[in-house]
Amino acid sequence: MPLRMSRVVREEFLAEPHIGVVGIEEPNRSPRVVPLWYDFDPEIGVWVLSRERSRKTALLRAAGKFSLCVQDTTPLAYKHVSVQGSIIEERRCDLERDFRPLVTRYLKTEAVEQFILESWDEERLIFLMQPEYWVTADYANQ
Repeated sequence: MPLRMSRVVREEFLAEPHIGVVGIEEPNRSPRVVPLWYDFDPEIGVWVLSRERSRKTALLRAAGKFSLCVQDTTPLAYKHVSVQGSIIEERRCDLERDFRPLVTRYLKTEAVEQFILESWDEERLIFLMQPEYWVTADYANQ
């Protein structure tokens, strides 16, 4: 039987640099599901990046909400956190305030500058979600 994570444990887990899978409502289809980098701060919420002219951006704007699932697939220690909520802010992504810290969260120091050089080519937006619903499971201590 899976164990639910406490608030502190789920927030610590979500704050770690896992790959997230975002789910966004898509009219006349099942939800769009996309793996991505994200960031989380319990005081602020969950935020994801999207290129300004992408389908993901159009869907996020139309839906006004999204879900994010993050998991650790370590054998015999599987755990996951899923969070759902409304988008409370959309803003332009700033290279120094937003993009560089996110890239640094996921890549080794020596790879950060090259990644930024190769990928900072189009306006990006940040969509900030306030978590409203949580689903968690932690099989690590079973």
